[in-house]
Amino acid sequence: MKKAMPWVIGSLLFVFVIVWGAAGILISTNDFEEAQPFLYAGAAVYVALMIALIARALTNRCPHCGKMRRTRGRFCPYCGKELK
Repeated sequence: MKKAMPWVIGSLLFVFVIVWGAAGILISTNDFEEAQPFLYAGAAVYVALMIALIARALTNRCPHCGKMRRTRGRFCPYCGKELK
């Protein structure tokens, strides 16, 4: 999961920039009716991006045993080795 997360975050960020850029272009031409679906899609992608960033921040792996840890403690709960 740790290897896939940067790709997910990068893809969501790319889609977010494209969708909100398209909405901005439509708004600048005073076409608010056409921009509304882009704004909703951009908001949905933004929420997904925030969830992915929070998941990335809350999960990490032990450098010794490689198991996913949810805590940021001083010792790994699986192998018991000290973490730096």
